[in-house]
Amino acid sequence: MEPNNNKGNQATDREASASITSPKLTTSYTVRPGWQIFGSGGQSFHSNDARGVTSQESAAPGVVPVRGYEIGSSYEAEDWARMSLAVWRLHVDSELVFIGDAGTTEASRASRREGIDWMLQISPAPIFHADLELSWARARFASDPEQEGDQVEGHLPFVAMFGVGSQFNPSWSTAARFRYFGERPLTADGSRTSQPTSILNLHLAYETGHWDWAVDALNALNSHDHDIDYYYESQLATETDPVADLHYHPVEPTSIRVTVGRRF
Repeated sequence: MEPNNNKGNQATDREASASITSPKLTTSYTVRPGWQIFGSGGQSFHSNDARGVTSQESAAPGVVPVRGYEIGSSYEAEDWARMSLAVWRLHVDSELVFIGDAGTTEASRASRREGIDWMLQISPAPIFHADLELSWARARFASDPEQEGDQVEGHLPFVAMFGVGSQFNPSWSTAARFRYFGERPLTADGSRTSQPTSILNLHLAYETGHWDWAVDALNALNSHDHDIDYYYESQLATETDPVADLHYHPVEPTSIRVTVGRRF
């Protein structure tokens, strides 16, 4: 038997540590009862893949600064309606880009993200409530030295969520929630995009005494959309050269989840 000379992965056999401060400031002003305007700003971070951070060849930073700013307004009409609108911007010193064929991520270029979020909640009657959330975003790399494009792959330009629910009585309640993701750019030049994704979930619950019963229908319409999409080169055993193609994970098929709980 040959001796085991494995002394670890030399490419990643390295220790690393990092720290960062995250100052934040938030302020708000009440224009009149129920109506506020607000603003906030500060610094946060995202962490990089540990394999890249500990790489001997081209180590990535452990934490990457992210600076953000937001201004907006919210309005509440007594107890039956609430609405808010916010405009925001993020500056990311280095984006994380997924490398599909290797199954890992790597640090990429700096980027700027900006968008608008709008939300409405209403409850015009004790037995009914609804909410609608819309979000628009734009994500671009700050530079494009290789002329490969400036779009951040996989970012969501548009998201919509709509929900309705009803509390029929102290025991019975029901709800439905619809989620929509718009097309996402899969390449930096925007030449490849994903298809939109739509999912509907349903919920029915019953409470009695110390017992809680619930039934959820997840992906109730059995959507065949994709949960996530990537576009990159891969090579099958029967192929002589790598081929750039779409890779995706489908939405899970319709499933029924039953929950039983007891309060003590």
